[in-house]
Amino acid sequence: MIKSEQKNSVLFEQNAAYYWLCLKKGLARIFHQPKYRVVAVLYWAAAALLIIKCALPPENQLDKLLQPLALFGLVVCSVLIFLFAVTMCAIPVGSHRFANAFRAINLVNSAGQPPLILSKERRDDNMLVEVLCFGITMDELLKRQLEIEAALNMKVAAIKEGADCQHIILCLAPGTAKLPERIYLPKTDKAADNPNLVLGQSLFEEVVVNLDSTPHILVGGSTGSGKTTMLKVLIQQALQKSWQVDLIDMKGGQDYSPAWQQACNLCDNAQYALTVLSGVVQELERRKDLFGQISRRFNIECSSIADFNRLRPENPLRRRLIVIDELAELTDTTGLDKNNKELAAKIVKQLATIARLGRAYGINLVFGVQRGDANVIPGQIKSNISYRVSGKADATLSMIILDNTSANEMIPKDSRGRFINHDGVVFQGYILE
Repeated sequence: MIKSEQKNSVLFEQNAAYYWLCLKKGLARIFHQPKYRVVAVLYWAAAALLIIKCALPPENQLDKLLQPLALFGLVVCSVLIFLFAVTMCAIPVGSHRFANAFRAINLVNSAGQPPLILSKERRDDNMLVEVLCFGITMDELLKRQLEIEAALNMKVAAIKEGADCQHIILCLAPGTAKLPERIYLPKTDKAADNPNLVLGQSLFEEVVVNLDSTPHILVGGSTGSGKTTMLKVLIQQALQKSWQVDLIDMKGGQDYSPAWQQACNLCDNAQYALTVLSGVVQELERRKDLFGQISRRFNIECSSIADFNRLRPENPLRRRLIVIDELAELTDTTGLDKNNKELAAKIVKQLATIARLGRAYGINLVFGVQRGDANVIPGQIKSNISYRVSGKADATLSMIILDNTSANEMIPKDSRGRFINHDGVVFQGYILE
């Protein structure tokens, strides 16, 4: 625990840092927004008139002696009043209400300081709030999301990182806001070079995965949570972009029509899956050599498929998406004989190579799992899966997929197509018409 005198010192430093940031924000607003610039000019014009009047020759000797002191005091007061007004105007309206709401649930640091609001932006009925957190981590906010919603009477649609570790963005929706039960996949950008895939709608915005920054996706959840529907939504977008799609479904593709099976190169047995994955690894090595040739030819770094296609537009590479519906059927060796265990080990080795190296070369993995423990997703693969999504799940399954119990706490048990990602964003997944 912090001693009383130390606590006061810490609070003073933190408040000083907060007001300094507000002052800088207010000054920046004056320089960049004409209406605030006009107000500042009028203020200083009035202050200049007072200073000039005070500087006129005094009528008696006493006033003459006091005039320098009066001028100095007037200038200092003018500056202080200006800085105080700029700082106060930069503090968002309602910041005290937010701070008191955080205090009500004891969301404070060891010195008793709650998150402090730096900015608040309205987006229709929603709100984007930037908070300054001294010693309160983003993980802590995610863990206490339900408490924050109850305190603010608003839905927390997302919690995102800000400019640094102390700046955190809260995406808020009205307390009465609800997600629809069905949302059809809208028209999306069909350009082959667009790495974005859409998953669904949160209370705040569309949920999008950028495969350049988050190359591999894990979709988990219990039976009936909508995993296969989400996989089909991702496949549909990939096909529209003319990407090459390999679908590995050990259930024989019963959830996919013959047209889908043909468009996606369906694999329905482990041996064929190993052949396909081995071919993908060979393609990865081929692309690695091509990237090296382009780098040497142009004497420039070629570190992504986007760089390669920009440097060699006459013969671009296609992005390749490998979708595995129910990964356990390929990788779980429980109860298998020696030959099948060896086959599974070879498959895991190829998947690990693709997961580790595929990002730069435009080769991406999408896994659908009902049970994502270490027997199904070895650590060497899971550590390279940067985007994780879970449908309804119990606490154990949620912990396996997301490393927390959010799927159990945030998703109603009777929901279908409702998901939560690793950042704590709850959304309704798209479905196909």
